[in-house]
Amino acid sequence: MTNAIIVVNAGSTSLKFAAYTGETANKLGLICRGQIDSMKDDPHFVAKNPDGKPVDAHEWDDGQSIDHKTALHFVITWLERNIPDLKVVAAGHRVVLGGTRFKAPVLIDDDVLTYLDSLVVMEPSHQPYNVRGARALAEAFPGLTQVACFDSSFHRTMPEVAQMYALPKDVRDAGVRHWGYHGISYDY
Repeated sequence: MTNAIIVVNAGSTSLKFAAYTGETANKLGLICRGQIDSMKDDPHFVAKNPDGKPVDAHEWDDGQSIDHKTALHFVITWLERNIPDLKVVAAGHRVVLGGTRFKAPVLIDDDVLTYLDSLVVMEPSHQPYNVRGARALAEAFPGLTQVACFDSSFHRTMPEVAQMYALPKDVRDAGVRHWGYHGISYDY
């Protein structure tokens, strides 16, 4: 049995994923990557091998809509059916904001998801879907270990003064600050 880790980027109308296996203690090996696009009106799936060549595709009926739970269940089931002896044992999620509470990756539980939901007001275009993806995966595969990695983590390493705007303290205390984005890419 080969244990795999799936990395997920859940968006408003798409779900991107990559599956990895540990080749050595410090190196992950890409098994495949893919996505489900147009989840709200014309969902279609494609998976590609490590060289980027398509290995499979699937389309749902025209006009059908699928949610994140359906999409994630499809992806993990597809992985475990199509890759011999593969078992998904953990998931990592790209999440835009970790807020002031999370400066590094964190194991996901209900408390973490509740806090991340509270940050939606600061980043409504990505945060709700990132959190929805983690919740959906927990519902579809209870007990699966999940970790959230935050785009804002990289920027939490800046000096506090660099994270502040020249605004009244009550405004800063309400959460207005330089959060920074794309930190996962910067860190990489």
